[in-house]
Amino acid sequence: MISIGITLLIVFMLFYTFVSAPGLAKAIDPQCPFAINPARGCPGPITGLFIVNTIFNIVLAIAVLCTLGAFTLRFHYLLRPVRKRTMSGLYLVGINLAQVGAVFLLVWFVIYPLIAWMHSWSFIGLGSYLTLCARQLLFRLAVRSHNRPAISLTP
Repeated sequence: MISIGITLLIVFMLFYTFVSAPGLAKAIDPQCPFAINPARGCPGPITGLFIVNTIFNIVLAIAVLCTLGAFTLRFHYLLRPVRKRTMSGLYLVGINLAQVGAVFLLVWFVIYPLIAWMHSWSFIGLGSYLTLCARQLLFRLAVRSHNRPAISLTP
């Protein structure tokens, strides 16, 4: 299992490095490579980039699951002789980590839509403030200041 996981991880890294996802998306679906565009005959959610990303993600998920499965089998085999001495500590850590993970997952499920909702608020002037790059913001500030010199980002 570990050899399958390592091989798939190496294949994933090579393809992710040397294959252009946008180029492959254009080759798979030339009419709608990136986004939904009903004017160009692309009404559905399945685009070329979606297909490419799905294939990349499936290969990466199989690699990670094979590697985790191999480590789990090895860990189980090594723990058999000393299970009575070590399992209480492992259960204690596992139970606490599961609760912390569940709390963080719930917080993420609440915070993520809240931030997306906050972007639509116009009364406080946030707009897309949380998603803009600082350099774009500095450029806009320089344009607004009626041709005053912009803040230099390089020394």
